[in-house]
Amino acid sequence: IRAALDDAIRNGTTLQEFENRLTPLLKQKGWYGHGHIADKQTGEISGKRIAGRRLQTIFQTNVQSAYMAGRYKQFTENVDSQPYWEYVAVMDSRTRPAHRALDGQIFRHDDPFWGAFWPPNGYRCRCRVRAHGAADLAARGRAPGNSRPYLGEADVPLGKGRKDTARVTTFKTPAMPRAVSPDPGFSFNQGAA
Repeated sequence: IRAALDDAIRNGTTLQEFENRLTPLLKQKGWYGHGHIADKQTGEISGKRIAGRRLQTIFQTNVQSAYMAGRYKQFTENVDSQPYWEYVAVMDSRTRPAHRALDGQIFRHDDPFWGAFWPPNGYRCRCRVRAHGAADLAARGRAPGNSRPYLGEADVPLGKGRKDTARVTTFKTPAMPRAVSPDPGFSFNQGAA
């Protein structure tokens, strides 16, 4: 899967091409389908099978992470002219409340917010970042904020019904009803990493 992902990112492979390449291999290994993979001798569960939606999520998350890491590199190369970055959510019916709450937040490129909230901030996240210069923000009547007073940390469950947790960065301004955070495993900047 890793090799197929690397190839897809390097060569611009489509989701369909990715699925066509991996499905026969996953079937051959007994990994394709739904449910858990169990050892035939011992019954020990060693993982989950992979099928359509899960394979799509793996593809989309990795391609989006690579894309946003590239965008981060581009943005850091242009901080002299565009030092202010704006979080942009898609803002449709599928946008998660946490991502919706972050839409429009503007901080300097070196603000600690970007260390934890650089998209993607979860599986199937479609958010992005837009760069601005000072004149652009002034023309739009916008000003950058300072996230430092609003950042914190919390332990969140690793999934619905699970008791194990992961530590994530949180963000909450006085205007927000509750703190928001990236999903577990996404509380870092892929481009900086």
